Amino acid sequence: MKDLSIVFSKEPFSKLSGRGRGFFGEHVKTISSRKGKCLIKEGEKGDTVYFLLEGCCSVLLDTPKGPLPISHLYPPDFFGELAALDQMIADVKRTATVINLTDVVVAAMKADDFKELCSAYPDVLEAVDKFYRDRQLELAQLRERIKNI
Repeated sequence: MKDLSIVFSKEPFSKLSGRGRGFFGEHVKTISSRKGKCLIKEGEKGDTVYFLLEGCCSVLLDTPKGPLPISHLYPPDFFGELAALDQMIADVKRTATVINLTDVVVAAMKADDFKELCSAYPDVLEAVDKFYRDRQLELAQLRERIKNI
């Protein structure tokens, strides 16, 4: 198992206790993925949250003129949580595509385990909820800005 300490170096997961970090370690699978590979695809069903341990990824939105890069991810960023958390409400699809810019290593956690982890730690849940709401707002604003591309 890859060292997961980078995940706990930044909020919201720095708020996890030793027990929470143990739960995290028991419920993730470490995956190595090559440069150029697509980790998640916009429009697909999402049931996994990814934590970037090594490498760099690009986040892209589908537009009528093709994929548009909107940001980059670096360790200890996490992604895939929007579709995973939204499944509690409805059958929501991935809101963006994530492609490896380098070889990467991620820790992958199933959505149900992610929700259980967040629910067990109110401080983490509050921080993840804020992160989630901020990301949703940012995504909506960005989609509005690029709708005529």
